[in-house]
Amino acid sequence: MKEPAEKIKRSVKEKREAILLQNELEKQELPGRKFEIFWTIKYNKDAAPIGITIDPLKQVEQIFKLGFRRYDIDKTNIYIHISENKLVKEVTPTTIIDTFLEYVESQTDDYFKHTDRESLISKLYGSLGTYFSTEKLNRLKPKDAILFNTDTAAIKYLYYKNGFIEITKAGTKFKPYSELQYYVWESEILPREYKAQKDTEPSYFEQFMFLIANSNPDRMQSIKSIIGYILHDYYDSKLQSLLLTDSKISDDDEANGRTGKSSIFCKGLAYIMCANPDNPSMKTYVQVNGRQFDPDNRSKYEQCSLDTKLIVLDDVFKGFNIETIFNDITEGIMVKHLFKESYRKRVKMIVTTNKTVKIEGASAKDRVIEFEFSDFFNENRSPADHFGHWFFRDWNTEEWQRFDYFMISCIQLYMSQGIIKPGIINLNTRKLYDTTCREFIEYMNEGINNVDITTNMAYDKKKFFEAFTEAYPDYKDKKYTQKRFHQWLVNFTKYDSRFKTFDKITDETKSGNIRYFTLRDYNYQK
Repeated sequence: MKEPAEKIKRSVKEKREAILLQNELEKQELPGRKFEIFWTIKYNKDAAPIGITIDPLKQVEQIFKLGFRRYDIDKTNIYIHISENKLVKEVTPTTIIDTFLEYVESQTDDYFKHTDRESLISKLYGSLGTYFSTEKLNRLKPKDAILFNTDTAAIKYLYYKNGFIEITKAGTKFKPYSELQYYVWESEILPREYKAQKDTEPSYFEQFMFLIANSNPDRMQSIKSIIGYILHDYYDSKLQSLLLTDSKISDDDEANGRTGKSSIFCKGLAYIMCANPDNPSMKTYVQVNGRQFDPDNRSKYEQCSLDTKLIVLDDVFKGFNIETIFNDITEGIMVKHLFKESYRKRVKMIVTTNKTVKIEGASAKDRVIEFEFSDFFNENRSPADHFGHWFFRDWNTEEWQRFDYFMISCIQLYMSQGIIKPGIINLNTRKLYDTTCREFIEYMNEGINNVDITTNMAYDKKKFFEAFTEAYPDYKDKKYTQKRFHQWLVNFTKYDSRFKTFDKITDETKSGNIRYFTLRDYNYQK
């Protein structure tokens, strides 16, 4: 039975109106962003809506308009979100899905004529894996290259709520974000405003730095220049890691610590680099447990991300071989995430330890800056005890401004003078203790003081060792070999400033079956 002509005309008219409405909505600009009608309505022969079809291209276009992009790195990619003021943050597919669904749900009822909000949302929920598949999200390729604002050899940038500053060795310039040409990671925006007027009162952080520098103006200049180097996010120069250790020589073999290396110093650097160092989702500053750090683990830097700028290997284990990270220092770290290809990222690195670290040879010394913290702060006197407040947490606006001024002065010092090499407090003495033993050092010093041991005289190595074990019978144990004793002698010349470092060619001789060892005076000339 044929339908009445009038009913057919009415159905065709309603369908045409629905299509016209959909076309009209697609042309409309919504506040902030344009809403893309990414679905079509299916009708039966009576022109009644019977279902919804999702248009993949238009859906991807809507996700794109919400600011999401694919960002390629080497052989892999991540997803990012770009806000309208050029701020970028890394996001997960879950964040994209949540944002998209919340945005659809927030639209007015006018957009859902001839269907309903619940039906559309239900359609999407029914096949999230299809509508937000990796293949589909990977179509969020940016139309233009995404370039980030980066430091240059002559300029360091810091980003604040009210604008950004350009720092050079000559001064600073504050600029509004409208003058920012490239993109910036959202995690770099400091949650405070910048004010150019300098407060002459030193910040608490500056006072802390002077105390850990042994209240020595030269060491203070050195650590300031080192801070400037760490903060300068520029890598086309000689790259070095910073090794922080303690200066105190213990009465026993216990490590010292509690000097503020990680809790104040490293965290202070984080507070000028990162919006919130305590937020685990922000990866500008990453602290790695040094005791559990495995240099051979391919995923050792899995905590890091594309916006990471500083890694702190905190409290590395005794015997840590710093040479295992030399390539990471100079060439960049390899970031490996689960189910993702790894990519290379260049960062600055700090290693902290309560013991000393073996650094041998000119190449190694060229890659590491060693700085000793004084023992002003210790287990009996914390920064909170001395200053009467909790660093960072208890600071007001004025104190944060003083902190920022100090950090800027560190950057400018580095830019004008480079890294100022720190002097030594007790570093070599501590290395001597860590690489020999107290009884051996006591034996050598007593022998030298009593002129039983003299320089530039050859000693029978075997008899020398036997004389030591006679003086300290505990070292007659088989584990204390003559070979091990010889290495102690070598280390003694290396770390005691009275002697020239042992040279196997000139300082070790042989006559028949007897091997001789000579301690050379520091001023000895061949």
